[in-house]
Amino acid sequence: MRHYELIIASQIFFMLPPVAGCGPEPDNSVEPRGSLNRPPPPPPRKPGDGRGLVLAIDKIFLGDTNPDTSINWATGWKNYGLDIDGELSTAGSSNLCRLVGNGLPNRVYFDGPGGIDNSFGKILIPLIRIFNYSPSAKITDEISAGAFTMVLVIEGLGDDDSYYPLAATMYSGARLPSSPGWNGQDVWPVLARPMEESADNTAPNGVFRESYLVDNTWVSGTDGALDLKLRISKGYLDLKLRHVVITAQLDKDHHSAISGTISGVIKTDTFIDDARKFAASLNEGFCSGNIVDAMLSQIRSASDILEDGTQDPSRDCDAISIGVGFTAKEVRLGDTVPAPEPPADPCL
Repeated sequence: MRHYELIIASQIFFMLPPVAGCGPEPDNSVEPRGSLNRPPPPPPRKPGDGRGLVLAIDKIFLGDTNPDTSINWATGWKNYGLDIDGELSTAGSSNLCRLVGNGLPNRVYFDGPGGIDNSFGKILIPLIRIFNYSPSAKITDEISAGAFTMVLVIEGLGDDDSYYPLAATMYSGARLPSSPGWNGQDVWPVLARPMEESADNTAPNGVFRESYLVDNTWVSGTDGALDLKLRISKGYLDLKLRHVVITAQLDKDHHSAISGTISGVIKTDTFIDDARKFAASLNEGFCSGNIVDAMLSQIRSASDILEDGTQDPSRDCDAISIGVGFTAKEVRLGDTVPAPEPPADPCL
């Protein structure tokens, strides 16, 4: 990959100074409106009675596109995410955590429809518009080439449209030898992911023991944790999501999913550290300097929530809400393969 392509790839998640017209439209409304965008509650208890289902994400939506993949830098983010904090926030809300850095109420505070919290898609993703580079399309292209995916395993899922509970796990998919056929026959191996202080080298990226299906809508259950790995260029960016809720609409035969949403929060300091390391792994020029300082400042200014998923007007915002959309198709679960060695931090 040429030098300038490395720089652009690194800027998918890392910010330059704000550019007029590249951020969200300011919201000057005062009163909250609508009802909260929350997943449906679980159905009556009915444990799984089937063979289960394995799905691989085939399309990713980070907020720069609509669900039909048409480009929408300004408001595409409003299609992805859930209400996390129980608030219908506007620029005039006074019960939210205090903004940090250069964060402005009419750009950071306001929610999407039904209180959707997605500062990641609203504030951070549009800042790369000047590169005419769609991160959703590029990452989806990587998936289509078989370079990676996220694999969701739902145990015990049968033919009925409602079950509770269903144990579910999510893994990072390894590289396939060729592009997937998306015909239900692809065997997708998953990457080993050792847990700290554990000999288990098949630990999933996310565990959801109380997931459920209600009217063919799958919900991960109570908020959990997920390490979402996105392949960019030749490396992976880890998004360490907490207070995660995932939803997806399954087809009636349970072979695919549409309208998927991964909702959660990222601790700002953790994201800044991971962002710097990833950018520097592609270009050592991002170890220090004015550009990296501006990048980190923009990330911090997008903080809109507390790391526990709540709001408190007496505290500084220390986390960034995120909503990622996806669709998925049935695959077969492959073997666990060794994960590549993480690159050394070039800034040390």
